[in-house]
Amino acid sequence: VALTDGQVVAGEFVNGPLRFRLTTGDVMSLSPADVRTAAFRLDDARPEKIDIRSPILELRDGQRLFVRPGELDLSFRTEYGVVKLPTEGLAGVMLDTPDGGLHNAVFTNGSTLSGLLEAEKLDLALPSLSAKLSAPREILRAILLPGGEEDLPRDEGLSEMALRNDNQLLGQLADAALTVRTGAGEVTIAAGEVAEVEFVEETALGRVNVKQHNGSTVSGTLSGTAVRFRIVPGLELPVFVGHIRSLTCPQAKEATSQPETAPATDAAPPASGATKGPVPAAVEARRLGKLEAATEIEAKNAADEKAAEALKAELTAERLSKLKDLLAQKAAVEKELAATTDKKAQDELRKKLAEIAAQIANLK
Repeated sequence: VALTDGQVVAGEFVNGPLRFRLTTGDVMSLSPADVRTAAFRLDDARPEKIDIRSPILELRDGQRLFVRPGELDLSFRTEYGVVKLPTEGLAGVMLDTPDGGLHNAVFTNGSTLSGLLEAEKLDLALPSLSAKLSAPREILRAILLPGGEEDLPRDEGLSEMALRNDNQLLGQLADAALTVRTGAGEVTIAAGEVAEVEFVEETALGRVNVKQHNGSTVSGTLSGTAVRFRIVPGLELPVFVGHIRSLTCPQAKEATSQPETAPATDAAPPASGATKGPVPAAVEARRLGKLEAATEIEAKNAADEKAAEALKAELTAERLSKLKDLLAQKAAVEKELAATTDKKAQDELRKKLAEIAAQIANLK
């Protein structure tokens, strides 16, 4: 029986035979078994689309039933522990998956998360039908939240974590920073500086290439076994590194925005030693290691073209001087390494060489 509010109820008539009054005035009695379909005439004012405001249980026999939001148990067992799925931002839970696989939680931002709905039995009131549903979980095809049947637009401003089981999570990196063990020691990368993380499957567990927004790349092994990720609007998961294929993080807009008018900054003080008020975009770009971008912002806001050129020239000279010093250190250590036969000393010198090489790579 299809109802005008969008519900579909399946069952058997218990009050047959069915009696119909024909347009001629005659009354006809029919057994339910003799009827293929029957429908009431709908009012012309009926809307084209029904506005559904309650969660829907979609059963495997075709029924669609409304339930109260507060009565749904959305405890969901994932590979990262049992979580409580939020009704806000959740499009639905799909239980009728191919080959009887795991259930899929689908979020309105496009995220998908595999797991298993914990509740083995449904014991829910059906308020609009004045009835109660008491049945095993296996009768469910899906749990749909209001608006969950619409096409889900993807939010391009969110970070994306792609998992090896084809799940994708959209939200934000919940860890404040990622720590990567390299041959030169541990490198800590702030979450805001991470542009992309590639997880190398063929090598050791947690082996990654971390590309930063400043263009540099750090390769090594993550120090932890999980990366915490927050699915918008707030569900947080400790995702095992062996399950992650890649992580992509768009750059925050405020880090690249440039003010229309601002004085020159003292982030790279001119030769005269004069200092001026800082420009937020230039300071943020320098913090992220974007030296050229910082210089361009500062140059655009300099009092005149000569001051801007002097600022850029000084920054270039500073980098060249530092690079020259690092190369000299590298040559000295290589010479010392070639001259010694002590194994312990050789190990220390090789470690020092790796540290210098990392500094040179970051400077470039």
